[in-house]
Amino acid sequence: RYTLRTNGGNFGFGLLLKNYWNTEFEYFYREDSFLPEDVDPEKNDINAGISLSAQLDLQDDNLLPWNGILLKGKYENSSIEWGSNNNYHFYQGSGDIYFTQRRNTYRLMGYYHQGLNDLPRQLTIVSDGSQTFTGLNEFQLQGNTLFFSRLEYRYKHKKDIFAHLILSWLISAKEDYNTSAENLWSGGLGITLLSPLGPMEFIWSRGPKNIYSVDEAWQNVYYFSAGYKF
Repeated sequence: RYTLRTNGGNFGFGLLLKNYWNTEFEYFYREDSFLPEDVDPEKNDINAGISLSAQLDLQDDNLLPWNGILLKGKYENSSIEWGSNNNYHFYQGSGDIYFTQRRNTYRLMGYYHQGLNDLPRQLTIVSDGSQTFTGLNEFQLQGNTLFFSRLEYRYKHKKDIFAHLILSWLISAKEDYNTSAENLWSGGLGITLLSPLGPMEFIWSRGPKNIYSVDEAWQNVYYFSAGYKF
């Protein structure tokens, strides 16, 4: 278990095209501390540099998409010349595609990131757990290089009741000290209910306890959410 402490600021400019395209370019300055819980930080690590991000959102519904595409990309460059203690490059990209035919909705999602040089460890972690990769707990998915996909089938049982079948595929993951994993699968089942107070979702999934472990031990993960996402 780790504790993350961070403070800082950024400034830049952005371009918004109608309601579907957004691009931002900015300078950032952060003081970070990411250490095990039982270790008191002596000083903060300074990361500063420039970042460029872009997003294309053609989904018909952000809460419960039926059709459309969501693409995101980000590049972050931290260097001593910008006031940082670390030199690193960080590339990140993801894509979501939804397609619906009558009561059946299909989703294909992909994610990739890669960090070079002295990449801060907190940037290597995907924190969403089973919401992004079935069968994993929060903060369990980690790697300097990370590439995975998710295939989801959603069936509309009634106008406010939906069933889910989910498969996740870890194509490759690699830490900076040559620990790697590849070709790991996990799966899950779920149900979504639409209520006046917002959607309620429950997912049961099963996946590896440690993606880098050789003993291939598996775990059950339960996820529940209620209300709107802000």
